[in-house]
Amino acid sequence: MMKIIKQSILAIAVCCAANSYGADTNQQLTLSAQAAFAKQNYAKALEHYQTIHKQVASYENSYAMAVCYFKLKQWTKAHAIFTSLAATNPEDEWVEINLALTLAKMGRIEESLQRLLALASLADSEYVATLAYSNYKKISAQYPEDSSQQASQASTILSASLGVGIDSNVVSFVDEVTRYGNDTFIELSASTAWYSSADFTNNFVLDANFYSSKYTSTADYNVDVLSLGGRKNFAINEMNMLNAGLRLDQVAIGGEAYMRSANLELGGKWKLQPGAALRYGLRYQTASELDEIYQPYAGNSLRLKLDWAKRDGPHRWQMKYQWDNENKNDGGGAETDAGFTTFSSYSATRHLWAASWDYTHKQWNIKPFIELRKSQYKDPHIFSDDTQTLRIDDKKVVGLELNRTLSEHWDINVDLRSSNNNSAIESYSYNQNIITFTLGWQN
Repeated sequence: MMKIIKQSILAIAVCCAANSYGADTNQQLTLSAQAAFAKQNYAKALEHYQTIHKQVASYENSYAMAVCYFKLKQWTKAHAIFTSLAATNPEDEWVEINLALTLAKMGRIEESLQRLLALASLADSEYVATLAYSNYKKISAQYPEDSSQQASQASTILSASLGVGIDSNVVSFVDEVTRYGNDTFIELSASTAWYSSADFTNNFVLDANFYSSKYTSTADYNVDVLSLGGRKNFAINEMNMLNAGLRLDQVAIGGEAYMRSANLELGGKWKLQPGAALRYGLRYQTASELDEIYQPYAGNSLRLKLDWAKRDGPHRWQMKYQWDNENKNDGGGAETDAGFTTFSSYSATRHLWAASWDYTHKQWNIKPFIELRKSQYKDPHIFSDDTQTLRIDDKKVVGLELNRTLSEHWDINVDLRSSNNNSAIESYSYNQNIITFTLGWQN
């Protein structure tokens, strides 16, 4: 079963070990380990890697030791190291596939097949995806009963998070006076997703999500969102997947019912060169107000999203473009004492460009990002003095996310972001800084 990956494991083990150490002694030991591995003397290679490990422990050397344990059929020891490496760097697809194959050798067929299916469907590396699918078919042929059970086995994922933060741009009205200042908030999110099977090339997904943020002093900023959705995933071939779904949302603002929306979503994922993929999606939304005072904000919109991502070891680059075309009811018809009729436009065409870079090191992940959004409203605002201005907004957001994995189920996250909105209508211009600290859990 392992013949198909023999050469790739050898190359990776040698490469991983070769790039780690600068000291002459360790370099010599590494060369000796490589030579022993090439001669299939895995016990001797392991001895050298263990000596290096005692002096300078590293991720790469641990990987090489795990491969040697695998070659020596010491499945339990190989599994222990691969599991530790997977917890340290969940994005390492080579660790994941070797962990899956080790599980198969240990007789844990269902777990192995589940991991291989997920990699075949979701791996950024085309080579890893193909390799995972090939091994999935081989193991399935050897254990048809387990394969059939795994392919049809449903699963449920639960997650929740609790965060606290500071918002620098809160507008409040006290004694008919507008005040600008800081406020703290607490946010809670919870979600659950049910998968009809582990095969993302042909399954159904149902999910429910709840989000709530509560400000300490400014209740008007409180937000509650409930979302329910369903999606069907299917594949054109091994490298191209599509999905279609329906989502229902309901939003409350300041403790009052605000808006209800229905969303029809179509999308897919196209795997490009190894490690890269293009995700695309189209969404049609229709929204209706839950209180007549929000009628101007109701209407429909169309959204197009393109998302390119590439992973290279601990690095991940992402670029995104998003286009929105909104057709809302807008507001107007209020006649002033001077006999003029005011009008506010809430319908806009928006373009968003975003870029980010992720770097993962052991349990840490850092992600700086930037977003640029241009919004042009479709009709001019008409003010009480009968002057007109077409609203055009340019918004920039820069930020940093810092995440640390605490265990298999827990993590902590710090989100720093600074926003600047420059509008042709001065009252819509603002600067905002938000800091959020979050504790997250997933089963």
